[in-house]
Amino acid sequence: MEFMTPEERFTKIENLLKSLTENQVQMQADIQKHNDAIRDLIVVNRSMVDSQQELTNSVGQLAGHVDQITMRVDQLAIQVGGIDERIDRLTTRIESLHDTQRTTEEKLHVLIETVDRIIRNREN
Repeated sequence: MEFMTPEERFTKIENLLKSLTENQVQMQADIQKHNDAIRDLIVVNRSMVDSQQELTNSVGQLAGHVDQITMRVDQLAIQVGGIDERIDRLTTRIESLHDTQRTTEEKLHVLIETVDRIIRNREN
């Protein structure tokens, strides 16, 4: 080690203290920046939690609406099933009417031919 005068030692100690003080000030500024950033993150996190809660509530409401719609669709399906049954019965009745009408037309045609033949035989 080299020999220093008391003034040099004092200057060196002063410079070290000044450097330590500057480092301490810089560290305090960095700590404050980190604290500010953490505070901002907490605010953002709270906002996200609130948004998540609102979203959860909305999803719950939508689920309730979907349940109601599903119930109504089920009711409509039952009603449509009833309508299908009625249409089937109506179709059967219409087919029966067609058969009856066809039979009636055939009988009428036979009657017309018979009457026509009788009338022709009388004229002769």
